[in-house]
Amino acid sequence: MKKTKEASNVKNISIIFLSFAVGGLLMYILINEKESFVPKFSENRYTDKYEYISPLLECDTYESDELAWFDNKIENKAEELMSNGNTTHISYYFRDFNNGVWFGINEKELFSPASLFKTPVMMSYLKQGEENPELLSRKIVFTEADKNYEKQNIKPVTEMEIGKSYTIEDVINRMIIYSDNSALRILLREGNSFAYRVFYDLDVGIQSDQEGLENFMSVYEYSRFFRILYNGSYLDFENSNKALEILTKVDFKDGLVAGIPLDIPVAHKFGERQFGNEKQLHDCGIVYHPEKPYLICIMTRGKDLEKLPHVISELSKVTYEEILKSK
Repeated sequence: MKKTKEASNVKNISIIFLSFAVGGLLMYILINEKESFVPKFSENRYTDKYEYISPLLECDTYESDELAWFDNKIENKAEELMSNGNTTHISYYFRDFNNGVWFGINEKELFSPASLFKTPVMMSYLKQGEENPELLSRKIVFTEADKNYEKQNIKPVTEMEIGKSYTIEDVINRMIIYSDNSALRILLREGNSFAYRVFYDLDVGIQSDQEGLENFMSVYEYSRFFRILYNGSYLDFENSNKALEILTKVDFKDGLVAGIPLDIPVAHKFGERQFGNEKQLHDCGIVYHPEKPYLICIMTRGKDLEKLPHVISELSKVTYEEILKSK
């Protein structure tokens, strides 16, 4: 099992057709090819005004001997979970927000992000809303053509109602909290030219298959979305905090959250995908330990979808327990 503690500046950038809305990202890139975005960072690390962000001056990460004990614990647990047949592949990424130190296992391995992509769609809408304040209050009527629940293995606890009006902000909340595919369909349609702008703005590396029908990311690359939200360096502080607050309300409790005490907030997003007999389940987010907040991102692959939440929760649990010991 490969483990890495080196930061890399290499980005594998591909212009692709995202599988759930062919051409959306390509259209945005072509329309905005002459524009560029420069992230803004604050020298003030802490702010009392916002609960879920901690703006800071972005700095390089580094390798530290202080994580040696931690590396072994996580790697041993991952090997145990693979050897007992719960999963065939695990990618793991951890980052300490207090000092920037990170650790990874197979962190460059590619997986299908699936519903993890709903986080950057939310970020794109909130960014667009900063430029067009009326966007999020605009109303749409949910129609039969908008329904898209059939392919979800982990379905929303409540579905959108045909004929009912929803604000764009309502739809964003449903897309994240319930991982609602119908909400995603609406947002991709309504935000045709900007729904993927965050990929272009931040130069995020993604890859696609030869047909351009499936997209792939690693835990290392995907973790950037949460790091940027936490730092408040893409969205303004208010919207960065809003995005993370929404992510703390995600309804899925069987992955990262299952390994964390109930009183500890976790801002996270999960994604699940099926390719024939192969199943994938991922969960990535920020654990708001009161003294040592950290980012954890886990992607898994296996033959039994019902076993994969246990893999993620076990890795989440041992991570939290080791963080407690290091206080």
